Amino acid sequence: DSESAARNNPETPTKKRKIDGTPGLSPVKTPKRGLPKPPEEQPMMTDFRGLKKKFVLDEVTDYLSEHSQSKVPGQIEPRVVDNLMLSTLEH
Repeated sequence: DSESAARNNPETPTKKRKIDGTPGLSPVKTPKRGLPKPPEEQPMMTDFRGLKKKFVLDEVTDYLSEHSQSKVPGQIEPRVVDNLMLSTLEH
């Protein structure tokens, strides 16, 4: 009876630990490629002060009221604000 019970319930293998103490490489312990190369030449710094755009509050108010087609008072359409922001990128 014990032999038939052993055949019906096969023993599953358990996890075994490495005894030799040499763990495999884990993603955390992978070797690094080496030192990065130093930059050969520093890029020229450009003076952007002349490119910045200043807005006058009254002009912004006029722009928003002229270009917004919303019928709700005080509501500004997002596309109008987007266009105003994009206009700062033009030079």
